[in-house]
Amino acid sequence: MDGGLLAIIAIGVFAVSMAFWPLWFRTWVRHRREADPRFIPPTGLGIFDEVYRPATYAATQELKVERRKTDESGSRER
Repeated sequence: MDGGLLAIIAIGVFAVSMAFWPLWFRTWVRHRREADPRFIPPTGLGIFDEVYRPATYAATQELKVERRKTDESGSRER
């Protein structure tokens, strides 16, 4: 088989998988939120959120802290 044909097939498989990735991600987040309504999905931007969108990053960090506080207080009551 020609190497060019293999490359075209590989690029095609990659393109199709990337086309369905947003659908998969939304479905995954929906299922996780059904199990835990406080679930915060990853943004995918990592450090760039902290640098270029500090308000969003700060809000996400505060949500995580509040969630941790409620988890800890719930486990102490039991």
